[in-house]
Amino acid sequence: MDLSDPINVIIPSLEGQVLRVLAHTTTPLSGSRIAELVTTGSNPGIRTALGRLVHQGTVLARRSGPSILYTANRDHLTWPTIEHTVQSADTVLDTLQERVADLARKHLRQPGAERTTLALFGSVARATSTLDSDIDIVAVFPDNIDAHTIEDFVDAVSEGVERWTGNSCNVYDVTRARLAQMIAASDPMIASWAADARTFLGPDLRRRLRAEP
Repeated sequence: MDLSDPINVIIPSLEGQVLRVLAHTTTPLSGSRIAELVTTGSNPGIRTALGRLVHQGTVLARRSGPSILYTANRDHLTWPTIEHTVQSADTVLDTLQERVADLARKHLRQPGAERTTLALFGSVARATSTLDSDIDIVAVFPDNIDAHTIEDFVDAVSEGVERWTGNSCNVYDVTRARLAQMIAASDPMIASWAADARTFLGPDLRRRLRAEP
């Protein structure tokens, strides 16, 4: 799935993009403004999708001077389903992160999980991913967690993420000591993590990179 555009999993067309934009506002929007807010698709394509949605009744259109303004029809019989779909798409990444965090709590237990940093990085963290993008996760473990526990956790995350999303998952696992070595050696991965890491469990990765000697 495309974690930067997850509604396409449920509504694989421009209609899904348009409904997601309109579900987030009650302000009437022009077709051009909707096209600006939609992440994919051309202006003519968006207008065609709007026409189909107006025909179905899920979007309302009214003329305002030279423009046509569009709003979601929240009285439509299917609107509760549409709204639930949009909300589910909006929380996909949070749900993924929580599932990975749950695996950390299961495998590392306390206080190991609390002291372990888990962060997304790469295209998913930057919200520039595509359907074929890998999901990249960095895990920084305390030095006292044994290698077998780390291996079991990494395997569980890789398998789980692929099952939950359909995407391949790369887990870059390092201990705190190894992280310090990478920083000292100016490893290229450090620059990548510093640029776009999105921490979702444990001590913030960017702060750790600044604090490590």
